[in-house]
Amino acid sequence: MAMGFKPGAKQRVIPLAKGSESGDTELLADATTGLRVGPYARQLSIGDGDANSIYIANSYAQNFLYWLVRPQLFNGSTWDRLRNNAEITLLESATRNSTTTSPTQTNYNARGVIVAIKVTAVPGTDTITVYIDGHDPASNDWYVLLTGSALDTTGMRAYVVCPGAGSAVGDIDAVSSHPLPRKWRVRVVHSAATDFTYSVGASYIL
Repeated sequence: MAMGFKPGAKQRVIPLAKGSESGDTELLADATTGLRVGPYARQLSIGDGDANSIYIANSYAQNFLYWLVRPQLFNGSTWDRLRNNAEITLLESATRNSTTTSPTQTNYNARGVIVAIKVTAVPGTDTITVYIDGHDPASNDWYVLLTGSALDTTGMRAYVVCPGAGSAVGDIDAVSSHPLPRKWRVRVVHSAATDFTYSVGASYIL
């Protein structure tokens, strides 16, 4: 039997079992998706901070089989997406003459991080020093995970915070074998109010 649909219209067909009694399997058809046989399967979209229970606004929600297309990790109150290795810019390249702190970062599931500073201009005197800090949720205070060397020349320097990290060699200025906490940040401490130009980036380590 041919079926016609108005745009956006839906038609429900219920097979008959015995006599005039309704069957227990619905066939849902519409002009966009065609014919679907219940129980239906439907995909959930996943985001950070998802609640433990997810409400789906659909009048046929009880007939759907839902599946998750991305793994998630529980953070103690909500669910976050599982991350891969990721790169982030903490501080854009700019001229600065006072101690500068990056925005607070959230580490979702990485064991560690590599932080790199690229210094492109120095005043000829004075220094800058890179610190990587961890956050204590109880006191809301910060503690030092790593302290770099005082820098007074241009060039690239890198800093590693990760269990099992090796020695500081080449452009790696300092290493800490501690794990990276969930909340962390980078501070660039200036020894004086003179101009340095630099950028700071980071790469997570799973």
